[in-house]
Amino acid sequence: MSPRSTSQIKALKVEKRALIMKAGLQLFAKNGYQATSIAMIASEAGISKGLMYTYFKSKEEFLRALVLNTIEEMFSLVENTLSESPDDKEFESMINANFKWIEKNEDFLRIYFGVVLQPNILRIFETEFGEKAQEAFLRISKYFEIRNFENPLLETRYLTSLLDGLFMNYIVDPDGFPLQEMKKKILNQYLNN
Repeated sequence: MSPRSTSQIKALKVEKRALIMKAGLQLFAKNGYQATSIAMIASEAGISKGLMYTYFKSKEEFLRALVLNTIEEMFSLVENTLSESPDDKEFESMINANFKWIEKNEDFLRIYFGVVLQPNILRIFETEFGEKAQEAFLRISKYFEIRNFENPLLETRYLTSLLDGLFMNYIVDPDGFPLQEMKKKILNQYLNN
């Protein structure tokens, strides 16, 4: 067997990191941040605790990486669907993309809502979170500005708060919550306004 190339080693590291992230996400969603240890994450990922520390120096660093990675993905939905001058079609795409993403990321949302409600944990990544949120807010606000809403920033806050509330309710009751009907209601509210 020939030695692995540098690109193969990099690919294996990326694959292993993804495996660790997935294991940690599942454990945090199931047990919560405080009750999940580095040893538990390593065991779930099928690696040694020592190897875990080569990827992440602490549980806090792991949580930070996990949340920032997923928040980046979440906020990119806005950036990828809304242009500098967003129209109704782009707004509809953004809403659809968010609802689709939510259905695929229930475990992350359990962590997200648990984290944002705990100021001592939120501090771990609040600066980067705030920067990403601000970018998304400005894009959404531009849509409301173009549509001549009286206060585009207030409308953006209203929409994002509404989405947070809907998504929190969905996480609490994924089988019973009428997610698709709620999406239609939001689209009707804004596209027929």
